[in-house]
Amino acid sequence: MFEKNRILQMLEQNQIPLGMQCFTGDPILIEIMGLTGFDWVMLDSEHSGNNPRAMEPLIRAAECVGLVPFVRVTQATDEADIHRALEAGAKGIFLPEIDSVEDVKRAAEAAFYPPKGNRGICPAVRAAHYNDQTFVDYTTWNNAEIMLVPMVENPNALADLEAICAHPDVHMIVFATGDLGFSIGEGMGMLTGPKVSTAYKGEIYLVTDTDETLLKPGDTAIVKGVNHAWSNKSDKPCMIIGVMVHAHPWPKDQYPAEGL
Repeated sequence: MFEKNRILQMLEQNQIPLGMQCFTGDPILIEIMGLTGFDWVMLDSEHSGNNPRAMEPLIRAAECVGLVPFVRVTQATDEADIHRALEAGAKGIFLPEIDSVEDVKRAAEAAFYPPKGNRGICPAVRAAHYNDQTFVDYTTWNNAEIMLVPMVENPNALADLEAICAHPDVHMIVFATGDLGFSIGEGMGMLTGPKVSTAYKGEIYLVTDTDETLLKPGDTAIVKGVNHAWSNKSDKPCMIIGVMVHAHPWPKDQYPAEGL
């Protein structure tokens, strides 16, 4: 009756879910995102006119096209916002401007039912299928499948990053380079600021038959059908996201072609 959280399943299988933050209140755009092939959507109530309870039509639209819906609440420790977003059907909560793992713990208290958390019960909500007969099943599902996604946006959160990532209900985080850069005096530099780029670690070499190119956080490479490999020459892990685009072979009678 209550489906497993597909994003959790993908992460358990070492797959990278693709998603997008969305500020619109228009369900049509949410449907388009799902039909495009995204895995999840973050519906914003921090910087938009949407409030968590008004998310229901957007969450319905997401579910109709296979998008896993998340909601960014106005504050990470606002229990009422967390309750309303989850009762509307969100499968996870984005937690803005956290300062430490203590903020994550407070959010978990609000998101999960006893004995895991301290959330009050109400069977007459959409997420519970408006059914008191299956409400215990819903609370069990909720405590196993709801995700908390901390947003690292200030130096305090960065200093407590290991503890935040070690929290058992944190399976992914958002590294918000805009807010972080602004909070430490680097303005809108994003990943070009030296302090932010240092915090956002990881680099890798793109190796081709003719040369090597060092890629750092925020860099993009387009590989146009040539032999290539990836080489991490550091002692730090590096994650890359790749998008493969189908292309037809270039006709052999048209070689050499300009740009190839």
